[in-house]
Amino acid sequence: MGLALTMTPLLCTLFLKVEPRKAEAGSGYEGRFYQLYRRSLRTVLTFRKASIAIVLLAFFASMQLWSLVPAIFFPAQDRAFFMAQLNLPPGTSIDTTREMSAEVDRFLEELRVEGLADDEDADGVTSWTTFIGETPVPFTLGYSPAPSLGGYCELMVHTTSVEAAERIMERMNRWSLETFPDVEPFIRSLSSGPPVTKPVQIRISGPDTDAVFEIVDRVKAELGDVAGTYNIADDWGSRVKKLVVSIDEERARRAGVTNQEVALAMQTFLSGLETTRYREEDESIPVIVRSVAVDRRDLDRVRNLAVFSSSRRQSVPLSQVADITLAFEPSAVLRRDRYRTVTVSAEVDGTTAIDVVNELQPWLDAQQAGWDVGYRYELGGEMESSVKANASIGAKLPIAGLVIILLLVSQFNSIRKPIIVLSTIVLAMIGVVIGLVVMDSSFGFMTLLGIISLAGIVINNAIVL
Repeated sequence: MGLALTMTPLLCTLFLKVEPRKAEAGSGYEGRFYQLYRRSLRTVLTFRKASIAIVLLAFFASMQLWSLVPAIFFPAQDRAFFMAQLNLPPGTSIDTTREMSAEVDRFLEELRVEGLADDEDADGVTSWTTFIGETPVPFTLGYSPAPSLGGYCELMVHTTSVEAAERIMERMNRWSLETFPDVEPFIRSLSSGPPVTKPVQIRISGPDTDAVFEIVDRVKAELGDVAGTYNIADDWGSRVKKLVVSIDEERARRAGVTNQEVALAMQTFLSGLETTRYREEDESIPVIVRSVAVDRRDLDRVRNLAVFSSSRRQSVPLSQVADITLAFEPSAVLRRDRYRTVTVSAEVDGTTAIDVVNELQPWLDAQQAGWDVGYRYELGGEMESSVKANASIGAKLPIAGLVIILLLVSQFNSIRKPIIVLSTIVLAMIGVVIGLVVMDSSFGFMTLLGIISLAGIVINNAIVL
């Protein structure tokens, strides 16, 4: 870049010779456009105070239009493509996921478009790829892979147009909820910024799981009352059944049974115990002893499980030495900064994630005042990404502004002229706001970078002028 900016002007000076010529009447700067432009400049210079007042009035009026510009910091990519994640409850076998995937394939086959080369007006799905139990490798900035799970299915769907992708996403989301009530769908276009799972995320942290979930339930209820939110869930998933075996030490001693013998009997009955290995050529196949599946689902069979006592050389029922109960517990325990943390997430429709968070945050602050010590909330999702991006820009922007001011002052050897040059940014902001409103665009990270770049161009033009 430096070589191009240095050598190009030098070569142009050496080899490009321009012969000066006089402007012909009625062409060039004598045309109607330049005559109108000259009269406008003369009018502005004649009525200077009125012109400055009109510019300031236009600036303050355009600033009022910011309320019409939605704040979407990292908008979705404008591509005829979307991702669909279908999450089954924890513990789901991969065979069940394959059966669900086959149903999804049949649904997409109905929307498939054939013969695109012969029909330019075709509208629908062109192709898709399905991943069962795993995710594709990261292929773009806005995608983040998920852990491999048996109840996880992800699809990459290509469509004929961006409009078709939006329509099919809405239809597929509705069809998934109606066809598979226990599936949690997450269907979205890829983000143009860092990977964010769901746009609205609130993290609740605390030392006690039950207390955290009491707060989570209230947050879910309040989040559901906010207009435009749907698919509200948490990352711990639904609770699963747990078999609790509480060994009575006194009864176990009388029966001559140890805790290790109880654990061995439970492992053999539920999980299976490797007794030997079958060897065939260079392969070693484990031989597992385990009860049949029907018995493992019967609680009475568990209570009557025979536990062998090595000291007395006899077996006793498990219910004689332990109390067996069923309990429900979270399917996953996730921590953040060593605290148990539950992330409540939601998708948005007809609104933005920032608007939802701004509406919910006063309620969260009021609720947090009544929580016990050690319990807190944090904002994640799109709000967290936007705050980090703004912080990275804000940390360097004042330094860059100070350098620009120092360079302008040293170049002009004046304070008045740099102020005039920098004031042209005000005129640029008028056009920025009007352009965003007219084009029905949003304010995001790329828009912010564009404004900064535009300010540099305006300053450069003002210096030349």
